[in-house]
Amino acid sequence: MSKLEKILYISTGGTIDKGYPRNIRGYAFEFQDPPAALQIFQRAKIGPFIEILHVKAFAKDSQEITEEDRAVIEKIVSENPVSRVLLTHGTDTILETATFLQKHFPDRIFVLTGSFLPAVFRDSDAEFNLGMALGAVQSIREPGAYVALQGLTERCDRLKRNLENGDFERIQ
Repeated sequence: MSKLEKILYISTGGTIDKGYPRNIRGYAFEFQDPPAALQIFQRAKIGPFIEILHVKAFAKDSQEITEEDRAVIEKIVSENPVSRVLLTHGTDTILETATFLQKHFPDRIFVLTGSFLPAVFRDSDAEFNLGMALGAVQSIREPGAYVALQGLTERCDRLKRNLENGDFERIQ
């Protein structure tokens, strides 16, 4: 019998968790509850060999994430001695949060992911990115903070954001 693998999943908001406005006068996307990843995990029928421990840090657009918010994430990680951590996060400041985590927890494995379109959209990249991130957080052996987006999983200090097209690229 194989050992149950525990993965801490921290939700922080970002585009992946945005949904349609709840009232008829609403015009902006609102954060949905529960987070999209929990719904995707449930639909995917993840096997009994993984235990996903979910903690909601907050629900924000990543452009609004502050150092105080990152301290909330730091506290959650400190209180949960799980070695593998998956975070859903907005793509705009995902590298900054990954760098923060890698600095503060050098012995843990983090995989951060998000999406360019909300998970509720039919053509969203959310399910693909989340599946990639879940596979990565289970298989990566070297501690650090990684970003899994657009078919690429790489340590945060080896990635940059192309400001012209928004894509993530390896640093050469």
